[in-house]
Amino acid sequence: HEGFVVWPAQDTRLIPYLQKMREDRFPFVLADAFFPEFNCDYIISDNSFGSELMINHLISCGHRSICYFTAVPNRVSNSERMAGVIAGLSKSHIPITVDTINIIPSADPIVSNLACAQNVGYLEARLKHLLSLPQPPTAIFASNDVIAMSIYNILDGMGVSVPGEVSLAGFDNIDASQYFKIPLTTVAQDFFGMGQLAGKVIMSRR
Repeated sequence: HEGFVVWPAQDTRLIPYLQKMREDRFPFVLADAFFPEFNCDYIISDNSFGSELMINHLISCGHRSICYFTAVPNRVSNSERMAGVIAGLSKSHIPITVDTINIIPSADPIVSNLACAQNVGYLEARLKHLLSLPQPPTAIFASNDVIAMSIYNILDGMGVSVPGEVSLAGFDNIDASQYFKIPLTTVAQDFFGMGQLAGKVIMSRR
């Protein structure tokens, strides 16, 4: 092996192993995440810009009541995506309330990005609350496509039409989103380009 592309690096317990790899001069690149406290090569999308683009798109479609659902922002990509949402709403002078940002609890801190989408109890309770507001959201943006698909299934079970009554958007453009029950509006990441660039970085470190 010429080196490792590590994806996704979410758990800080990985840092001592990365440190040992660096000491042994074994090339590696982190993909889609990095640890601010650990200096190394990494490839990451501009997640903040991507989220802000989606917010701008939803606003251009006429939405002013937009809610955001995210995994716990304990990794850089999640925190940057949330920052982009806040920036996009703020620049359009849309108030940010306690109901705007919804952080989904997860029992698994390592794979919270996926595990939080299975927290059906939280999602159902929050969606029922949001839809009962005097001004319910007309659009829901999720920090990844898996969460968006979970939200769709819950709304469908509640008899809420998507996109008839509520528009839904995700982030990542994973393969599964192309075969979902509805065409999912999503922010596409260039996974191929990221992997290709990571490989070039590894080869340059030989």
